[in-house]
Amino acid sequence: MDDEDDDDEVIEEEQPERTSAPSSSQANSLSLIATLTRPLLLLARPTALSFPQSSAPPIHPPTTSALGTIHVRALECLNNLFLGIHAEQAQLPEGAAKQATEVWKDVWSVLAAVGKQAEWTVGSGAEVRKELWETGVGVLWGLARIGKGELIPDPEEVSALIELCDWTNDEMIKVKCIGTLGCLAQRGDAIEANKVIGAYLFSYLTSPLPSTAIPWPEATLHAASSIIDIYADEDQPYDINFRESAWTEGLAGAKDRVKRAGRAIDKKKEGGRELKDFADEVYANVKGFVQYRRRLQI
Repeated sequence: MDDEDDDDEVIEEEQPERTSAPSSSQANSLSLIATLTRPLLLLARPTALSFPQSSAPPIHPPTTSALGTIHVRALECLNNLFLGIHAEQAQLPEGAAKQATEVWKDVWSVLAAVGKQAEWTVGSGAEVRKELWETGVGVLWGLARIGKGELIPDPEEVSALIELCDWTNDEMIKVKCIGTLGCLAQRGDAIEANKVIGAYLFSYLTSPLPSTAIPWPEATLHAASSIIDIYADEDQPYDINFRESAWTEGLAGAKDRVKRAGRAIDKKKEGGRELKDFADEVYANVKGFVQYRRRLQI
């Protein structure tokens, strides 16, 4: 029998709004976004020479190779910028979410110029296109964490993230896609997008397994963690999806899979011990969250 957990282990108490002036670190974060984002986006955007046309060889291979490297490095810089800002700030500076939403569309515009999935797997330049998308989703994850609750989920963008998540065999890319989707689902009035994302995240917890092994343990753990983050506030308009889909019992039935995902983590690998701790935390939160939602009786 699961031990009863206090509600506050899952739902954090709302903190009083701070009214103090932004710290120098917060001001620097906003300055970095304003100063570096536009030049890096220009460097990340493909040109006519960035990829060979169709199956034809590059017009000038050294230029094409150099441009591909520049585009990837520019996205890597953006990835480090936004992930770093989120990681270092206990409280994001006022205006950061607005800036993140402004940059969001620009990053998607760059990825649209890179090409769709069909172009990642065939023809010259496919490997660079693939690398740009995989790096770009890290940028999106960083932006989504900064702009969580403010970003408006676009159905095509949600579909593209799900498509990439299903296509890739790189678990870290899956984790980034799941993390980005989990943030997009927290827009209060985006009820339909929340339903699509919620159902997709639950597929990691409830879909039939091809064997007794958990194929993507880290992605499974992040999916469970994202579900709890999304539905932590039952007063959100999109919580209707959680209730109508009976996801409380769905999550209750997934406890064993979450536990098994944690057991599948290799502590001897780099970062394995921290991931194992994360797995234990997620499992405890799943148990506590199920108990909390059952007590609500809604």
